[in-house]
Amino acid sequence: MNYYNISTKEALEAGKMNLKYIPLGLIYLGSMSVLVFLFKGFFLNEPNWEPFAIFSNPFLIFLFPLAGLVLSFAWRSFHSAAWKIWVLENVQDVHRVFQLAVSEGMIFERSSWMNKLEYRTYDQKIRLEELEQRLDKPRQMEVAGSMGLAGEQAIPYSINSILVQAIVVVGMFAGFYAFTSGKTAFPIQIFIIPVVFIGFHLVRWIPRFNSPAPLRFNNKELTVTNHPPVAWTNISDIRMESRKQGKSSTMYLVVETTGSGTLELNIGELKGSSAEIEDTLYQYWALAKKHATNA
Repeated sequence: MNYYNISTKEALEAGKMNLKYIPLGLIYLGSMSVLVFLFKGFFLNEPNWEPFAIFSNPFLIFLFPLAGLVLSFAWRSFHSAAWKIWVLENVQDVHRVFQLAVSEGMIFERSSWMNKLEYRTYDQKIRLEELEQRLDKPRQMEVAGSMGLAGEQAIPYSINSILVQAIVVVGMFAGFYAFTSGKTAFPIQIFIIPVVFIGFHLVRWIPRFNSPAPLRFNNKELTVTNHPPVAWTNISDIRMESRKQGKSSTMYLVVETTGSGTLELNIGELKGSSAEIEDTLYQYWALAKKHATNA
């Protein structure tokens, strides 16, 4: 029997530096390099500065962002295989780690052709092919502590998302006004549109606050808004999916069941972070599975 001593959270934290933060940093560094050159005269106070002179050489415009993308992909490519092998050797629920890593943008789906571009030594390739057989077997779930035995739990809607959007809108309007007028004293009129924006969303959200929480659960079942309760033992998978909506991304909770189809819920509007919600639901589910197995 294998004993795994690394938790899902520890595995993800260990991989984020090389598979997420450094690659993103290289992309930002490449993009910011163009801005530095674009505003070179502003930063260095050079005489005869022509702010858009860089556009006379299109090669320079694309060179630095492209270099950032290439370096970012190469860095992740050289570190992905080693992290995957370490996870498959040390973590119990590897299905969950890989699902969360995909949603975090750390790795690609197992079926993606992008995995063929990963750098792997011969030994790494052989070892990874051997270990990845664990992903084809039933998942081994982690159970932490004795949570899940509490009474009815509920995760309500949060007003924080409205406030964050309102702050962003106010900041955009204030910044645009300051940039175009050269003034830093803002007239009261500039806040009219943000106030209307907040009022519109409050009217839309008030019925939600007067209705039952969209996510409710106890040690026996899970209830997702507009759907009947589902027993934990009838759930085959719980995961988070990041979905593009225009230029932004929204995190969705996806619950696959046996007999009730697939349940989905936008958790970006709920109280608490997506990671906290996923972890709580997972522990309830894992404990219910364990109790059903031992019964």
